[in-house]
Amino acid sequence: MNGLKFPARCRTKFQQWRKRFNVSVPEAAQLFAVTERSVRNWDQREAPPMVLRMIQIFERDLSGLHSTW
Repeated sequence: MNGLKFPARCRTKFQQWRKRFNVSVPEAAQLFAVTERSVRNWDQREAPPMVLRMIQIFERDLSGLHSTW
């Protein structure tokens, strides 16, 4: 997720993304088809790599994708 700017006060890249785009815990849970508890865990410890990749795609930052794509 290089090059993306996030609010500095947040703990994880996922939480930074959530805060930046004003995505609530229930909204994020629905978006990623997980429980609200999972989202809260991601705020504290970090989301799984595939979720972070989805955020990159959402941000249209495709620099981290494989070069053959």
